[in-house]
Parts: sequence; structure tokens; C-alpha cells
Amino acid sequence: MRSCREGFAHGCERLDTTRYIRWTCLSAIGRRIQHSTLLEIASREHRVVVTKDDDFVQSHLISGKPERLLLVTTGNIGNAELERLLSANVVSIVNALESGNLVEIGPNVLTIHD
Repeated sequence: MRSCREGFAHGCERLDTTRYIRWTCLSAIGRRIQHSTLLEIASREHRVVVTKDDDFVQSHLISGKPERLLLVTTGNIGNAELERLLSANVVSIVNALESGNLVEIGPNVLTIHD
């Protein structure tokens, strides 16, 4: 397990974070969708599943599905605050997902789980 504290995105190039997140991540915010459907789409389209749900972590650890997972461990925050956190750290998140398939982000820490 590797971890970076405060200021994950130091010295990184600027990305169009909204576009990157939309193209790369799979979101079911506000929609009722089966986990199996999300896993199927993520696998077929090579997407990252972004979740606070431990069910996806267990599935990833047991079966390798989803292949890539971003676990959000911020506690109870609103969507706008979550979007700010992801946008501010997208370069570091991308780099972390290139190093490991299970990445955890919290308010002040980004951890790559091997």
C-alpha cells in the first residue's frame, strides 16, 4: 500500500477534469441500477468505478470485478464537494490508477492498494 498526503496534484499538467471524469468513470448517481449491470458496463467499456460502497470493494478483491476501482472515503459529503475533491486531484488519481487497480481517496490522502 502506497500513500500520498496533502497536495496530491503538485506539479502536474492541467487536464480537462470534467471531460476526463465523464469519459473514464462510470456514474450511477441518482439512478437505480444493479451492481451487476455496472460491473458489466465497466468491464466492457474499460471504465473506472467510483464508489463509496464496500460491496464493490469486496467484489474487486474476490473476483477482480470491477477491474479498476476508486473508493471514496470522505464520509458524508455533498456531490459538489466530492466533485471539487476529484477535480482538484484528477491527475494524481489517474497516475494512481496506472500504478494500482484499487485506489482510495479521502479528504487529505490518496492511497494505492496493491
